[in-house]
Amino acid sequence: MTRALCIPFHRYHPHTTQHYRAWMESLLRGLSIWKHEFDKLYLIDDYWDFNFEELDRLNKLGINYEIIKKQRDGQHWVQFHTAFPRIKEDYCLFLDNDVVIWEKGVVDKWFKKAEEGCFVTALDGSGGLNEEMNESFPILGGASRMGSYYFILNKEQRNLAFNTDLAPVHYKIGTFIPEIGYTTVEGDWQDSFGMFTYKILPTISKIYIVEDDRSSIYLEGDKITKSSGTPRKLGYYHVRNGGHTTHLLASKYSGDIDSYKHSIEITPQRELLRIAAWHLSADPLQAGDFGEVLKDINVPKELFAVYFKEFGEYHGL
Repeated sequence: MTRALCIPFHRYHPHTTQHYRAWMESLLRGLSIWKHEFDKLYLIDDYWDFNFEELDRLNKLGINYEIIKKQRDGQHWVQFHTAFPRIKEDYCLFLDNDVVIWEKGVVDKWFKKAEEGCFVTALDGSGGLNEEMNESFPILGGASRMGSYYFILNKEQRNLAFNTDLAPVHYKIGTFIPEIGYTTVEGDWQDSFGMFTYKILPTISKIYIVEDDRSSIYLEGDKITKSSGTPRKLGYYHVRNGGHTTHLLASKYSGDIDSYKHSIEITPQRELLRIAAWHLSADPLQAGDFGEVLKDINVPKELFAVYFKEFGEYHGL
């Protein structure tokens, strides 16, 4: 059985500085640990422009990789559509580029479950038709759809995905969905991969649900707080909104001060600092540049350093 990895790398605007490369740095660091757990890496280049250093490091790691240039603008589901026909391996693990994996065996375990016949995916509560989906598919356990940030598809499932609209859908009134025996009313919608979820679930006999740890640790004012859940320390984590600090840093250091200030104003400070901690875990060399941001938001560097240390301990990095 052959295994592939497919990751879309999207570069957020402004296209100026190199701060966004932190997420490729994160992948390269991870690959040094678990590179033997798959056969080929597909990187979708969505304005990323992989540079010589990144590709040279892949070569030195012995990674068999292929760059897929984006063909049209759009979110990850659009880019996956471009990639599906290019992937030849038996199984492919699809990831967001801000999924961080730092322990050996995580990816291998997921692939082994898929090879045993399981549909491997996280489950997600976003989107509509929750009651209708759960009534038809109790296996969802209250979720609304499969997670779009880590899942594995075999060849047949990729063909189904290629022929399915993976984007969020807002249904016309009176649309009959035979898979769940439901006729839509005004306001009905589903998030990305929602339609694919009700198309693939009837075809599977077993599912392996990827745990999705959403616990976190925050710096609020001068206090460090933790979410109600305890960290699972799974060896992987989906950061979510990982492009925020890359946009923030690019705006500041390209001179787009209005965008920079607006980004700070609309983002809760604890969320900004949470993403920044992941960003700096991925690429510690950017700490100096982020230090200037800390000045702008009146967070003492010494306090952030204490938080950053506890952040690493909390997640088991």
